[in-house]
Amino acid sequence: MGSTTPETRRAAGGRTVAGFRTIGCGADESTPVQGSRTTYAVLRKAGAGGRYTEYPDTKRGENFRKAWNEVDLPRWIFVQRRE
Repeated sequence: MGSTTPETRRAAGGRTVAGFRTIGCGADESTPVQGSRTTYAVLRKAGAGGRYTEYPDTKRGENFRKAWNEVDLPRWIFVQRRE
């Protein structure tokens, strides 16, 4: 979820992407949080509607547990539609 690859950048270029949610964790030792920030920025620039959440003191894997405890996440997932 975190790293932006050349393929991600090409895929986002000029197309609208269905809603996405990027979740970064600041204490992730294997994937720096900057990858999540960059992915979010690339997709937003391409016109995708999305949200970015960052948990600064969270390690890899813990971010998903925190995200699922957010009240709005399940509702947000089920309202997403492709254009």
